[in-house]
Amino acid sequence: MGDNASPQAKQKKRKNQMKKRIISILITGMLCVFFSLDSFGNETVYLTTGEWSPFTSEDLKDYGFLCRVTTEAFGVVGVNTKYKFFPWKRASFLVENGVSDGSVGWIHSEKREDKYYLSDPLAESYNVFFHLKNYKFDWKTEEDLKGIRIGVTIGYYEEEWLKQMQIESNWSDLLNLKKLARGRIDIFPCNQEVCMFLIRKNFPPEMAKQITYHRKPYYRATSHVIFSKTTEKGLRLRNLLNEGLKRLHESGRYKQLADAFAKGEYD
Repeated sequence: MGDNASPQAKQKKRKNQMKKRIISILITGMLCVFFSLDSFGNETVYLTTGEWSPFTSEDLKDYGFLCRVTTEAFGVVGVNTKYKFFPWKRASFLVENGVSDGSVGWIHSEKREDKYYLSDPLAESYNVFFHLKNYKFDWKTEEDLKGIRIGVTIGYYEEEWLKQMQIESNWSDLLNLKKLARGRIDIFPCNQEVCMFLIRKNFPPEMAKQITYHRKPYYRATSHVIFSKTTEKGLRLRNLLNEGLKRLHESGRYKQLADAFAKGEYD
C-alpha cells in the first residue's frame, strides 16, 4: 500500500514522522533537564506552575500561597515537592504529556476534569469590579453594566460573557488598572487578590487609596492542582495531596496559612 502512495502522501507521512520524533526528543530533553531525580529520601513530586501573583510566583516567598499550601499538604504525607515555572500553556502541556507530575494553580472546569485529575481546592478566590472611589458604581445584574466602559484583559473568560457590553480589551491586568486610574475606563473586572497585589506593588500610596472595588463578586472560583492522566502515578499523587489537604484543615494549619496570606505575607 505504501509503495502505491502518491509523492504528496509520502511527503506528508515523512513530515508527520519527523514532527513526532522532534516532539519525542523535546520531551526527553525536558525530562533530563527538569527532573533531576533525588537518589534517596522521600518520594518527590515534580510540579509546574506559572506567574499569578500573589498566588504563584517565582519571585515570592515559597513561590506564593498556592505552592506553600501544596508543599505543606504533600509534606504531611511524606512527599517532597519541586517546582518549575513556565508560561501557563506550556505548564499544562508538560502535564498532558507526562513530563511533569502535575501543575499548581488551575481554576476548576468540567473541561479540565475530563483532561486531568483535579485535587481538592487549594483556595477559593473571587472576581470583583474595581473602580475609582469618586466613580459612583453599583450593580446587581448584568443589565446594570450596560453603557459603562469596562476594561477586559485579553485571554480571560470575562470577554465571553461581557461581549455584549461596552468593553475595551487590553493586554494585562496592570495596564487595565493604569487606565482605570487615569479615568480611561470606568470599571475593571479582576481577581480581588491579584489586583490588590498589583495596586500595592505598582501605585504610589495616594493613588492606591483612590482605587476600590465593589463588594459583590461576579464570579467565584476554586484553584487546584492538576495531575497527569497519562502516567500511572497521577491518580495516586492526587489522592495523597487530598489526604494532606484534609490533615491541614483538621489541624488548623490551613487557617494559619490563609490568615498569613490575607495579611500580605506573600507580598
